[in-house]
Amino acid sequence: MLTFSQGLEDQIYKDLDVFIAHKNGESLKKLETKENFYKSKISTDKEYLALVILQCNKAFYLKENQQ
Repeated sequence: MLTFSQGLEDQIYKDLDVFIAHKNGESLKKLETKENFYKSKISTDKEYLALVILQCNKAFYLKENQQ
């Protein structure tokens, strides 16, 4: 999922950008799978902030779609 040249923070934002560009049930499932992976890998404040931003965007999508 991650390569050594990619930081976890950057990968979280990249995956969030993909989700925002293609908001649907399938992309939500993919995002949730990645979110669970990221939760166990976070080690810096910046990575944690990126995860919180991802979760806020996910929650907004769920609220908009009454899920």
